[in-house]
Amino acid sequence: MRIEPNEICAILSDEYQATSLIKVNLETVLPQDRLSQVPPDERFVREEMTKRAKQEWLTNLSIVFRYAKYPIEKIFLNQLIYNAIATGLPRLIFTLPSPSATSMMERYRNDQKVVDQMWEKFLEDIGEDDPDAETEHFFLECIRKSNISQQAKDNIIFQYTEGSVLFDYLHLTIQSTFDDLKYHGKVICPDILIWVPAEPKIKLFVDCDGFIYHSNTDSKSLDDEKEHFLTSNGFRVLRFSCREIVNDPVRTAEELRKYLITELQPYARRWIYF
Repeated sequence: MRIEPNEICAILSDEYQATSLIKVNLETVLPQDRLSQVPPDERFVREEMTKRAKQEWLTNLSIVFRYAKYPIEKIFLNQLIYNAIATGLPRLIFTLPSPSATSMMERYRNDQKVVDQMWEKFLEDIGEDDPDAETEHFFLECIRKSNISQQAKDNIIFQYTEGSVLFDYLHLTIQSTFDDLKYHGKVICPDILIWVPAEPKIKLFVDCDGFIYHSNTDSKSLDDEKEHFLTSNGFRVLRFSCREIVNDPVRTAEELRKYLITELQPYARRWIYF
């Protein structure tokens, strides 16, 4: 049975309905009974990975409802989440908004750099040039037993075990501000920012424009000027009108998803663990 666009929009803009939809999608793609087909010695690891994958997408969904500014953004992003789950591409790491997006990205990269330097110094100190899992375990134990604060320990351990893995994945941030970049006296605040910690040159600015977009010549001219300003400052720019999203949320979200997996390779990594 075909669901009309207005019905899709109503579901995706309502947190309870959208969460229920995404949960069904996750269970369809990662059914529990599939785990019974996994060899017993791998089953526990697969169960944990599957559980974490499901929780990651549900966390992404909760970030959308907490920080997306307008219903149109919720519709667009939640459909993107649905499409990414259904197809297995890409894994999107949703991050919290920041009043200074540039500082946020630099901090993320610097944290990883510091942990990498700590790891290299650790290997040098113990005279190890061929580290294995036991070496990594020893490194983490040394961090846990160190005299630094618990918060610092947690940050280092997270960055080493999780952050390093996610360093070259696509990150998506809603409503962050580039306080160091102004256009006509106003700071730049993309509806959606897609970036990659491992590659500073990748900064995709995605805007969900109002109904006036494409229908008003003056507004279109101003949007074109802003796009030129952004591209001259190293951004890639994609714009979707409110009308496009409302009339066909599936197609517009799929357009962005396909752009990510074709134009931002090799950073559009798979997320499904089977």
